Amino acid sequence: MYSAMRNQLTLVAQYGEKDELFISRLNKYIDLIKNSGLEEYFSPYKMEQIHGTLIGLECVNEFEPEINNNIWAQKGLKIKMDLRPMWNCLDSYFPMNIRVGGYNEDEVPFLSNNEIPYLRSFFVNLNSGKVVLMGWPMNASNKYCSSLWEFRQEMERNCNTAHKYQNDNDYYFVLGTIDIKPTTDTAVQYEIQELILSAEAKLRKHISKNPIEFRLQEKDISMVRYINENLDPETSEFIPLINLRADKKNINDIFQQRRETD
Repeated sequence: MYSAMRNQLTLVAQYGEKDELFISRLNKYIDLIKNSGLEEYFSPYKMEQIHGTLIGLECVNEFEPEINNNIWAQKGLKIKMDLRPMWNCLDSYFPMNIRVGGYNEDEVPFLSNNEIPYLRSFFVNLNSGKVVLMGWPMNASNKYCSSLWEFRQEMERNCNTAHKYQNDNDYYFVLGTIDIKPTTDTAVQYEIQELILSAEAKLRKHISKNPIEFRLQEKDISMVRYINENLDPETSEFIPLINLRADKKNINDIFQQRRETD
């Protein structure tokens, strides 16, 4: 919907530095993907590039840097974002506990995009080529809860920043991409599809038995100003949220900064 711009904004978590245990788990998943026969096709992201999106702050175009693109796309309304209430939204929902994996094939505690969490925990998006790892928020009793979706709703009500997907409680990472060149050779197509299915089965089984649990805190959250949607560190600017809060300036100035750097 929006034009290609030099600067878009998004609110993410775990971009940049990560703790050693989390890095070791991600590296384990990446190695399993490579060892599933997909090494020739798989391009992993840089470790600092892997992140979870909380909510998009993208604008419609460079001439209207405060107009939220997702609201425009979903409702046809041009509404200015106002991030001043964001701090109250964050304080209400963070820290937030997230768990990736730990679900069995026959377990249906909830549905994500009409699929069970065992299937959604790891998959390859055949349309985009993205290799996706997914988790969900947990309450104090370590049970699934809807706090991420609620946070996104609270941001939309108070800050005019809609999430790209409706009713979405997913916390997902892109680990990299599968680069599959178009071919008319049906034998090759079948072989690649079988490799992907095998990798998905292997990763889902591993993640089911080896879940990751972590606690998202404000120190883990940042805004990222980017050119490429993959948030390549070489072309993106990382802005830690704790720095923005400490600055005590009008948070909406960040939109004006976006315009000035276009």
